[in-house]
Amino acid sequence: MRSNADELIRALTPAIEQKCGELQRARKERLQSRLFVLLCAMVVFVPALLVFAGISLTMLLAPLGFMSLSVLLLLPVLLSGRTEKQGGIMYEQA
Repeated sequence: MRSNADELIRALTPAIEQKCGELQRARKERLQSRLFVLLCAMVVFVPALLVFAGISLTMLLAPLGFMSLSVLLLLPVLLSGRTEKQGGIMYEQA
């Protein structure tokens, strides 16, 4: 009985490791997407707050910094756009 369990565990180990890897990748992509949305919101709100505070030089530089940071963080998500046949999420680009 114990040998059957050991054989079953040995047989299922690659599939379990593969599934764990897929879950980790999905979690990482979700985190990157949330971070991107947060940065996009900051691009809108931070300059608006700076305008109300009367800071104009930062008003010009802050959006550029946030946009470049957003693009850098989104790049892995865009480049990892897998097809649904491979078990991933399909990212459609215009």
